[in-house]
Amino acid sequence: MELVLMAALVICVTISAVGLQLRWAKRFGLFDLPKSHSLHEGKVSTGGGAGLLLGAILGVFTASILFGDTSMRSPMLPLGLIALISLIDDYRSQPILLRLAIHFLAASLMLYLGHSDLQIPMIGLVEIHGSFVACGLSLLWIVLVTNLYNFMDGIDGFAALQGVVSFGVLALVTHDPLVRVWAVCLGVACAAFLFFNWMPAKVFMGDVGAISIGFCLASLPFNDSTDRDGITLLIVVLSLWFFLYDGISTILLRCFRGEKPWKSHTSHLYQLWVKAGSSHQEVCLRILGITLGMLFLFALVQGTENELYGLGTLFVVSIIIFIGLSLKVRKRS
Repeated sequence: MELVLMAALVICVTISAVGLQLRWAKRFGLFDLPKSHSLHEGKVSTGGGAGLLLGAILGVFTASILFGDTSMRSPMLPLGLIALISLIDDYRSQPILLRLAIHFLAASLMLYLGHSDLQIPMIGLVEIHGSFVACGLSLLWIVLVTNLYNFMDGIDGFAALQGVVSFGVLALVTHDPLVRVWAVCLGVACAAFLFFNWMPAKVFMGDVGAISIGFCLASLPFNDSTDRDGITLLIVVLSLWFFLYDGISTILLRCFRGEKPWKSHTSHLYQLWVKAGSSHQEVCLRILGITLGMLFLFALVQGTENELYGLGTLFVVSIIIFIGLSLKVRKRS
């Protein structure tokens, strides 16, 4: 019952906050105009992710009162740092080094507030706080996914729909109250945001939304005190398969070409897919279908002795699917 009330509050606050942001955008002219690297037509309000975060954070705060657990609020400080610099950057561009410094600071806080160890399949128990290498790799992972998620927020509904799926599966897999509450609140907020962001979008979530969502997806598994087999982190990775493959491969390709990966462009696979003639909605739903199919197959083997082998097979299959999609789309474009 508490989760239902919390979800209802998140929906109401998110829709109200984003609706108010749209009114402010019309009044003060806060719009994202089409550019050479844009895949939308006409002016669209940006920064709507602030309303999404407001709904999710109020939901978590309410849950912490209902469940009598104030520790649920601990991720609010690092998330607040991420959201603040991203919101400022949405309206006044900030230096890349400043943004990355704050991303690393927020990631460090999240790891410090999280649990000191992480179970990784086929490797074993890793002491995050006691190992320079493990801590460094964890920081790189969080900052990488945080920024990749923002790079993938380039077509209507894509990042919000991915948030619904990834937070939804995270909420189902975890048994940790903190992680579950945050996953439910953020997933419901993303779903409510889709009301405004689905094709044709009335508002974009902006850096404040996309970067914050990526940060939470990358860092919340480190707060899971019940994950004894590393499945929480791996299931998030599996749900983000397309975002990770497209983001990383595009960064590597742009670096190889001598281009700055953080500069706006339209060379991601999903962008080429749209430029080749597919609608934003078609691209989103096709990737959604593949993702849900892989998650369903994993659910069939979860908890069995073949769990890790099944997960490994799915990762291999996802790579093959991505290569096939890439070849097909690039041939069309």
